[in-house]
Amino acid sequence: MFEELLARGTIGPFKAGRKQISNLLSAAHKDLQTAKSTAEDASDWAQVMAYSAMLQAGTALMYFYGYRPKGVEHHRSVVEFTREALGSKHSTLVRDFDRIRRYRNAMLYQGKRGTSKKDATHAIAQAKKLLKIIKKEVGAA
Repeated sequence: MFEELLARGTIGPFKAGRKQISNLLSAAHKDLQTAKSTAEDASDWAQVMAYSAMLQAGTALMYFYGYRPKGVEHHRSVVEFTREALGSKHSTLVRDFDRIRRYRNAMLYQGKRGTSKKDATHAIAQAKKLLKIIKKEVGAA
């Protein structure tokens, strides 16, 4: 299922325990709560925190399947893994995950700002959906 990512060297085998997966999902939930609480006054940071929730959840999914990101583009590897693991049924959601990843990168490394409250709210909603789907996938409550 993940042969291409393995062949490219963007993921590698990793044996995670349930506690590590649970900790990542808890961190995702906390990041999502922070995103919600900052959306009104700091849309840019709310979107970044929503992305962080998605990244933590995606990493938990990787761990569940027995992989971790490798190489220099860890965040991109998590998005690509999530796309493959969840399949076409969730392609729009994962496309948003990637779009938000690119926004975060431009904001942090190029100083680009300008997220609207509407964009931040959408990112939060998508993060909430992704977290719910991944929790179900990994058998977490």
